[in-house]
Amino acid sequence: MIKNFEEKDVEFNEIKTEKSLDDPLVKVSLKLENIMTEEIEPKDDKNIFFIDSSHVLENPMPIINPRQLCSYESAAFTNPTLQIYIVFISLHQSMTLELTKPLNTLLSYKNVNIVYLKLSQFAKRTPAKDFIKSGKLQKSNFPVEHTSDVFRLLLLWKYGGFYLDSDMIVKKSVGILGENFACSDGERGIISNAFLNFNHTSGRELVEAFINDQLTNFDEKAWGYNGPQSISRVTTKWCKKLNTNKLKKKKNCNGFNIHPKKFCFPILPTYYEKIFQRNYTKVLTKRSKDAITVHMWNKLTKNIKIFKKEKNLYTTLAKNFCPRVYRAIDSEF
Repeated sequence: MIKNFEEKDVEFNEIKTEKSLDDPLVKVSLKLENIMTEEIEPKDDKNIFFIDSSHVLENPMPIINPRQLCSYESAAFTNPTLQIYIVFISLHQSMTLELTKPLNTLLSYKNVNIVYLKLSQFAKRTPAKDFIKSGKLQKSNFPVEHTSDVFRLLLLWKYGGFYLDSDMIVKKSVGILGENFACSDGERGIISNAFLNFNHTSGRELVEAFINDQLTNFDEKAWGYNGPQSISRVTTKWCKKLNTNKLKKKKNCNGFNIHPKKFCFPILPTYYEKIFQRNYTKVLTKRSKDAITVHMWNKLTKNIKIFKKEKNLYTTLAKNFCPRVYRAIDSEF
């Protein structure tokens, strides 16, 4: 049975501050903890990881936008027994965030942790130690994307759990899909790396195979070669006749499970504009009824304005699955 979540199911712990977060002239900073700090270091596979690698080359104060906050809250809201880790990747130093009212709302969830990791420090005891030391990531044509591709696998190798892209709204418990999995993207014939799970014990050899392919065949000039294409290369070696476009149910490949698109990507990128159009709300809601997550395709949609007073699939999902952030933002996602 799939549980319908309500706010009363989730524990809250509002951060108190003497300064008003409603005052635009007042800036309140939140210092982030290192993910390797003993008190907050992830344990026991009961984790959902999000990564922000946008500051890997420079280190200004990061900002979490409302759409990201909605994604993070939806994960915390629908998975109250899992720890949510929003991980900022830094080259050298510690990091701070500007504490806004919507961010403070997200931090009211007791299972939300916003942390940072230092690139070389974290990689020291992982299969990517020498690769990170080589500086290839920083020299990449796509340092933000390639850093995220590498470190999502390293986090799952080290701690186990789930990884999600920050433009996905979570509708149901991610545990429904089991362990050691990825999802077919359903359109391009590849396995996506936007939603992954590896158990850090039973899935250790599996994730190592993906890491080894990624690092051995690393191409600094190709946007997707080290991410979804790497996952697909390894998986198709295990499943010679795998046809992801026709996948209707879970497929097991050498202990690694591939789920069909309906659970993870019910709305394909070719329909991205319709996510924000009122007259498609009903049909897209029906199409995504079985989905655990709905991908919002930020690469294509980031410049589309979304006002919370509008009626469309995005605002409907936001109202239901990130209710506190929805109330906290003024007018625009």
